[in-house]
Amino acid sequence: MTDLSHEDLDGEESLQEMVELVFKRAVKKPHSAAVFAELCQHLSTVEVQSLTDWSASVSFRSLLVKHCQAEFRKNLDKEGISQKSGSCLEPVRDVRVIDRLREEQKNAKPSDQFLNTLRFIGELFLSKVLAEKAMHCCIRRLLQKGDGPSLEGLCQLLQLIQQDLELVTSKEVMDSYYNQLDFIAEKDLPMEYNPSDHPRASTIFLSKSQTDVREKRKSLYINHFTHISESKHNQGPVRRKYSSCSTIFLDESTVSQPNLKNTIKCVSLAIYYHIKNREADGRMVLDIFDERLHPLSKSEIPADYEKHDPEQKQIYRFVRTLFSAAQLTAECAIVTLVYLERLLTYAEIDIGPANWKRIVLGAILLASKVWDDQAVWNVDYCQILKDITVEDMNELERQFLELLQFNINVPSSVYAKYYFDLRSLAEANNLSCPLEPLSREKAQKLEAIARLCDDIYKNLRKHTKKRSVSADNLVVVRWCPAIVS
Repeated sequence: MTDLSHEDLDGEESLQEMVELVFKRAVKKPHSAAVFAELCQHLSTVEVQSLTDWSASVSFRSLLVKHCQAEFRKNLDKEGISQKSGSCLEPVRDVRVIDRLREEQKNAKPSDQFLNTLRFIGELFLSKVLAEKAMHCCIRRLLQKGDGPSLEGLCQLLQLIQQDLELVTSKEVMDSYYNQLDFIAEKDLPMEYNPSDHPRASTIFLSKSQTDVREKRKSLYINHFTHISESKHNQGPVRRKYSSCSTIFLDESTVSQPNLKNTIKCVSLAIYYHIKNREADGRMVLDIFDERLHPLSKSEIPADYEKHDPEQKQIYRFVRTLFSAAQLTAECAIVTLVYLERLLTYAEIDIGPANWKRIVLGAILLASKVWDDQAVWNVDYCQILKDITVEDMNELERQFLELLQFNINVPSSVYAKYYFDLRSLAEANNLSCPLEPLSREKAQKLEAIARLCDDIYKNLRKHTKKRSVSADNLVVVRWCPAIVS
């Protein structure tokens, strides 16, 4: 890099070409954006003589900042249909056409070019190449435009730079950004959009955890920032480990096969935030879920039972006991959380100290029957909870179903949304599964899975290899090797 900075970059034209080349490559290969950002950090101090003013000099960093501004504006103007259709909204008189155009604008998807540009800009901020002011300008422009692609790009940008930005930005400014996003979300999503039914609506537990997580994260990073700065000096921010050509890191949890222990911990944490940040006015508590009226054990319930919120460990032990005794899967835990939030929304109730156990029990009972082919019977739960009767379990299940309006369908998109939101919650609370290097045993296991998939699809590939295909049946089954773990 030293030879490159001093020998090849000997003029403003070559410096400008290097800026454009690095930016183009970083946007084209988003997974290597952090590497290109480190390269820009190394080249940021390179200066050459200006072509327009011989008495002045121009640096790589100044040219890069101008290029980032130009690319950001260009890509922002291309996103959505607001720029294309905005000029034609005035002469259009048909209200239905205007509504359709606005709906298309709201539901438009951002392009990869736009998202990759924002990602590289965020990596440049993390590498101290771009200043805090540049990030605020990008955030305000994205909020000001307010269409679907801009907001989705903003969310991904904040997810990348949120931790570092909160260290140098006041809490009031960051809260104003989050409040504007909440206002836009509440304004754009109709009331009938329920997070447990629609993939676009954000999960309730994640929004309820945001305040606590932001405060915890900020205090954590402030306490350790001085130590990190002193130990690392000017080596740049500490980055998490990523897979490379020499080392491959694996996360055992996937959307198709979640980690059981970690998923139960995350679901318990989500329930904890539901209880802790419930409505202050206190919504009604249905009798069927009131543990004082329908106790789960014969032990005496304290008089002030409903005034003390349970700890996360207490919720985890209760859920883990049921899942361990009934031999339920991690997927069932995610569906349990979906049913729980669906119940709270449909029945307009809150979960609190007096009813959380029976609500969770009802959600687990229903999720196990819907998800597992060989479901656990109600009488089996009576063997786990010794003091509860089968009649009580049946009544709990019946009323739970009625409150859900017998809507037990969980679309795959909703399931995936809850899974990834649980992963975000886990990462924010340091509950994520640690990345482990790929060992010889795991590599052999993956290779065996690949061979098994190859044998399964061998016959299918034979049927797809035909000499000719009819024009009436142009859609054929395509095969590509993949490993699913």
